[in-house]
Amino acid sequence: MNSDRNFLNVGLVGSGFVSDYYMRTVKDYSNFKIIGVFDLIKERAQRFSNHYKVPLYDSYESMLANKEIDIILNLTNPHSHYEVSKQALLHGKHVYCEKPMAMHVEEVKELKELAEQNGLLISNAPCSSLSSSVKTLWTAINAKKDR
Repeated sequence: MNSDRNFLNVGLVGSGFVSDYYMRTVKDYSNFKIIGVFDLIKERAQRFSNHYKVPLYDSYESMLANKEIDIILNLTNPHSHYEVSKQALLHGKHVYCEKPMAMHVEEVKELKELAEQNGLLISNAPCSSLSSSVKTLWTAINAKKDR
């Protein structure tokens, strides 16, 4: 984060279905600002840009070159998460990625190491805390604690 401001500038990559969920809640947070969008599907990115009044980037490389962007919000197809996040880290950007972070554990480890080596943060969206799988997990953890 630039020390002259108290918020993060976010570059959003991937303007598909899930991006609308993020944009509906962005108004609830004052500590970050979406300052650009990029998507490989140009028409979709243009519609997103027009609808949300967010500047459109013509390439991911041009977004990464913008020194004002602090963090990349990776909302791409899960099979692209690893490469998009890796490129962001290599360009000195923090990363927040939708789940899964990558398709292979080795790739997740590589991203974590790359972030640590460069003093960057990488994180990904948690699973839904209200899902049946999470409820089952918490039940099992609590049962084990009660023994």
